[in-house]
Amino acid sequence: MGRYNTSKPLTEVKISCPCGLKWTWKENVSSPIAQQELEKQITIWIKKCTTTLRIHTTKLSQQGVEIRLEALVEMTLLIQAIQTPSRDLGIRSPIYDTGP
Repeated sequence: MGRYNTSKPLTEVKISCPCGLKWTWKENVSSPIAQQELEKQITIWIKKCTTTLRIHTTKLSQQGVEIRLEALVEMTLLIQAIQTPSRDLGIRSPIYDTGP
């Protein structure tokens, strides 16, 4: 590299890149039965959205829903698949992580 900086192989360079999407819940559900029904509907929606993706992980929590991808190339497919979001989901935001 430069005169004063040490050079590193390209395999050691890491950058922050989008690796998935997350949503908050639109509103809090107090009843356990209603929560189970909501999770069931969201799980069906996630399966429908992720049918074209090869490797991904999903997480349902009290905060919301996350879909993480293993391959950055599939981010475009995920964005196209979620154009019709579930009405129970609130704000969508990208998830960033250190990538290759």
